[in-house]
Amino acid sequence: MSEKSSVHEAGDAEAGVARRGRPPSDKILERLTSAALKIIEDEDVSSLTIERVCKLAKVSRATFYRRWDSINPVFTSTVARILKESSPPVIEGSNLRENLERGMRNRAELLADKRIGGLFRHAFSVAGTDEELRHLIQGLDRERNAPLIDLLQRAQDEGRIKPGIHLDYVAHQIFGPIWHRSLLLQLPCGEDFISAILDGVLKDISLED
Repeated sequence: MSEKSSVHEAGDAEAGVARRGRPPSDKILERLTSAALKIIEDEDVSSLTIERVCKLAKVSRATFYRRWDSINPVFTSTVARILKESSPPVIEGSNLRENLERGMRNRAELLADKRIGGLFRHAFSVAGTDEELRHLIQGLDRERNAPLIDLLQRAQDEGRIKPGIHLDYVAHQIFGPIWHRSLLLQLPCGEDFISAILDGVLKDISLED
């Protein structure tokens, strides 16, 4: 029996329910996302397959394939939930260096979790061919960077940062090395590393002594 046939037969038990009214796709995706997070917590991202996620979420593969043709929407939703549920850096006062250090430390701690790091490594590899996932990562990255960019903007308005600098580029200079070191090199981003990156960036942009 072909997999396609078995998938359709697996959905026969749901046929009556489906005819009466199928659950909305977003509700099913929530269940699949919760299952994916459980699998990542207990095992690792390599165990994240359609079969495993559907089984844990109690969603038939027929139901899954009626809505999606790959695991990528589940990855997209899982990345979004992790980023939204993780605590964003808190801006306290106007001390530029302290707040930037706090933001860098927050990002480093998030990526230091091997399960989360594995998920992001996979997500970035998929994002090269998945436009939806790529746009999601870009949007969530902008959202997480926004408070610190606002802080940089205030410092620029107050004459503490050189005028004419693209502040989103500064954010990439600050956080880019953390993504690279954590995900590609899989090395820790300790206080010395964070301080060294920040020293170089602030030296280039600051007007303060």
